[in-house]
This record gives sequence, C-alpha cells and structure tokens, in this order.
Amino acid sequence: ANRGMELTGDGKGSGLSLHSVLAVDAQRGVLGLAHQNLFYRQKVEKGETRAQRVQRDRESLVWATAVEDLGSSPEGCQFIHINDRASDNWPFFASCRKSGVDWISRAAQDRCAALDHGATKKTGTLKVLIRSGEALGGTTLDVRANDDRPAHRAKLLVWASPVTIYASWPNPASAPLRMWAVRVWEVDAPA
Repeated sequence: ANRGMELTGDGKGSGLSLHSVLAVDAQRGVLGLAHQNLFYRQKVEKGETRAQRVQRDRESLVWATAVEDLGSSPEGCQFIHINDRASDNWPFFASCRKSGVDWISRAAQDRCAALDHGATKKTGTLKVLIRSGEALGGTTLDVRANDDRPAHRAKLLVWASPVTIYASWPNPASAPLRMWAVRVWEVDAPA
C-alpha cells in the first residue's frame, strides 16, 4: 500500500512531498501555482559522507530546481522568490544569480561574511555581524495568542546592511555573493 511513498516526518511515516511555488502579484494578489515539484526524501545510508550527499538528489535542491524551471523574469516584471530557512543553500543562491531573479530567505546557516558589498575578505560570521549593528528603526505588530503566549503588541526593531557572503564547502571557489541582510527582532517580549 505504501509502494512509491517516501519517508516523512521523523522517518517512521511514509507519504509524498510536493514543493509548490505560489505566484503573487503585489497589486492583484494571488495568481495561482507557478510551479510544483514532487520529490522523494532519500534515505541516508549510515556512514554517508558530505561528499557523497552532494552527489545525490536531495530535498534541499527543490528551491534551486524551482528557480531554474521558472527562469528569468519577463520584461517589465520582477520575480522575487520568498522562502523559508531551508532554502538557505548555495545551489539556490546560484540559481537565482544565474536566472537574474531576486530572493528573500530566512538565514539558517551562519556563513562566513563581511559587512558591505565592497568587502574583500571575511570579517566574521553572518549571525554575529548582523547582531552587532544598531537598530535603524522600529514598528509594532499585533501578535495573536498561541499555546505558549498570550496575544500582545510586539515592539520590533529593524537593522539592515549590505553584506558579502563567502562560499564554503562544497563550493569554496564560488564567487562571493553580494546581498542585503535584514534583522528584525522583538524587544521587551512578554515572558
């Protein structure tokens, strides 16, 4: 009954994984599905090395595949791929650069970096560097209640800077990426 299914969750379940890209226009709202990719999570063999892992199909490539399949933005249009932290990988960044599209990704990896686009060498790691800057401004946001906290008005601070991100294994020779880093954090959060 489970033939053709993949590992899901903690590896004890089985099912299908479908990576979907939703097209949204700033003025018109949701346009519909732009891309879908059915993928199967591969079972990692005991003792598999990092070098072996990058040679096989893996779940982290779904973001790069979507960018490659959708291609460049048409004339008069701007594609911006907005993703969760699992897209924080070099193949995704390289696909965006190659296609000439923009992206917003939540940082997952604490990459070697430097503040400024003119940087010529690493000066620290991204997460340390972005925490070193002073807030540029702030705002408030009404946060709904959940199981762990009551509803409240969050006071948010914002910092932003151009950054240079340096490639690491398995792509150490890749050219550095020039992008912007934005940090948003809550101050005086309820306990």
